[in-house]
Amino acid sequence: RASVFRFITKPWDETELLLGIETAIQHSGRKRTNSHLAHEIGVQNQKLEELTLNLESEVLKRTQGIEESRRMAESKQKLVRELTSFVKNLSRVSTIPQLYEVLYYEMTRFQGVSVPYLLTFEEHGRGRLYWMQHENLHEKHISSLPQHFGSLRLRTSSPEDRVWWESHIKKECRQLVTI
Repeated sequence: RASVFRFITKPWDETELLLGIETAIQHSGRKRTNSHLAHEIGVQNQKLEELTLNLESEVLKRTQGIEESRRMAESKQKLVRELTSFVKNLSRVSTIPQLYEVLYYEMTRFQGVSVPYLLTFEEHGRGRLYWMQHENLHEKHISSLPQHFGSLRLRTSSPEDRVWWESHIKKECRQLVTI
């Protein structure tokens, strides 16, 4: 593609002609350089846009990770506060009814626990059963506890435990944890 760079009038001066040709060559070189640089700027801008998108994506991922970590930390802090409160409440307990009250408050916070029962062991296979009904603490003397209750272990929903509990509390035990 050709274009006119400068008009030279006749008669021309040889120095002016050479200066015009030299200026035209420099101008043409600058145009090519500018065109090349403009292309390079376009390529670099495209790369920069890709990097920006990748950076935004990475920032979003890390922000989500930080938010998840923050939620987990807050959840753990809440559990620690609750456990600390529970331990403080237990440290103030001096009677079985007070112990039941603390356990009742903690256990009823769990989904599906309607009425927690507390069975204390006494000598000669006897015990006392505590439970809350209509905001009143009830107590029942148990004259004969099953022999397997004497072992210190954790059992969940043992058939023999459920039969015994259901016969004494007169309710079905869907889920039972004994310690």
